[in-house]
Amino acid sequence: MTMNLMNQELTISSGKAQIFGLGASLLGVLLLWTPYQYLWGGSLLDLGKLSSSVWFGWLGVLLLGALIHEGIHALTAVYYGKIQWSQTKFGIQWKSLTPYFHPTVAMPVEKYRVVVMMPLLIMGLFPYALALVLGNGWILAFGISFTVAAFGDLLILWMMRNLRQGQPVQDHPSKVGLVVPLP
Repeated sequence: MTMNLMNQELTISSGKAQIFGLGASLLGVLLLWTPYQYLWGGSLLDLGKLSSSVWFGWLGVLLLGALIHEGIHALTAVYYGKIQWSQTKFGIQWKSLTPYFHPTVAMPVEKYRVVVMMPLLIMGLFPYALALVLGNGWILAFGISFTVAAFGDLLILWMMRNLRQGQPVQDHPSKVGLVVPLP
């Protein structure tokens, strides 16, 4: 992670972010699967027994879920962060086939943190906890998938860890990270 004090950029190279994401994903799946397996049994190897139509259906769930994930960021930014719809930007980073949402204006760091973590809570951790209670493998798969999908958001939260309450923060327009606007 680099910190450029002149223009207050908090960024990380996309290569490092991808390495973090891969490592965190593998560890995350293992850590999230283990309590479920202990409570309800089953094996990750059972996934290999699913038909191709189930896998294609699951791919559709993941693609739609990625769009919903970004929509949750946007709704939270507009209704909680108090920015205007005209101050939002959606797109697809074609290099990685990743949809994205960016607020185009700064907001206080405490509001921005909530904007960043809402998809993790709604699509990841809540379904994961529900799966632990109900013993439902499909809900578990959904919760784990969207918890892992939010690891980039967790990286952004980590990058903001030293920012003070009330400090304005904004998505970096072209890099993985943030800009802390100068007063």
